[in-house]
Amino acid sequence: MKIFVDTSAFYAALTSEDSFHDKAKKILSVLQKKESALLTSNYVLLECVSLLQKRQNAVTAKSFFSDALKNLEVIWIDETLQKHATTLWLESKDRHLSLVDCTSFAVMLRNKLTHAITFDAHFSKNGFVIVSVD
Repeated sequence: MKIFVDTSAFYAALTSEDSFHDKAKKILSVLQKKESALLTSNYVLLECVSLLQKRQNAVTAKSFFSDALKNLEVIWIDETLQKHATTLWLESKDRHLSLVDCTSFAVMLRNKLTHAITFDAHFSKNGFVIVSVD
């Protein structure tokens, strides 16, 4: 099964101070052992790199980016995905829903993905299953 990885999961796994740190590390570890295919988008990578660089440091951000490109399938947002995401974002009544989240939804819909590793409730509100392990 292919599973989408969101910024919130990456950031939590990489930041020991994050309240979801242990949970994120456990989920990723379990899925790696199951050899699940993890994918993300270039927009999520950019968002995560920006957060890491701002809140931690450039070395951590660059290391994350290099590792992500080696270990994940990255879907690059093209014009069609951008237009779909923009439509989702413009039509949403949720003022907290980000355009990056909408690009993630567009990627997931195009690739027929149902599951995401995330701590962002917008995914479940938009019909996706948030991966959890207990």
